[in-house]
Amino acid sequence: MAALLDNVYRLCKVYSGNKKDADKIMKSIIKTTIKIGILYRNNQFSQEEMALAERFKSKFRSTILTFISFHEVPFTFDKNHMVSMLTDCQDILVLLVKRHLTEKSLNRIKSVFHYFSDGQLQDMVFEPDTPLQPQIVKIINQLNKLIDDKVI
Repeated sequence: MAALLDNVYRLCKVYSGNKKDADKIMKSIIKTTIKIGILYRNNQFSQEEMALAERFKSKFRSTILTFISFHEVPFTFDKNHMVSMLTDCQDILVLLVKRHLTEKSLNRIKSVFHYFSDGQLQDMVFEPDTPLQPQIVKIINQLNKLIDDKVI
């Protein structure tokens, strides 16, 4: 998982050309993940929220599989579909944690999903021969391994 985060960081850094922006996105991802993990481990989610968590897990997995498919099968990338899937993930995640986290934390979630929903970033991710390709190939390989290992 650490290698995946490292490559996502590198992708953000190459895309933005700005270490500060990449640091901010990664900080938001890590802080949010830790907070959700703590809430889960301390049984803070209601039954309804646990159902939302399962829905998020399923939708996020589907989004990752779609991302992998768009990368591995030429000319299948559909930006609107990818943005729609990311927006659905964001909406479910915000519903899951809104009772537990501050507005600042909710805005972190929204900023991360907004960053990865950016049309220009998505175009660069799915176009061959862009500076992002070395990171994308590594990310795809790591995601495939996480799926094979049933982590995702």
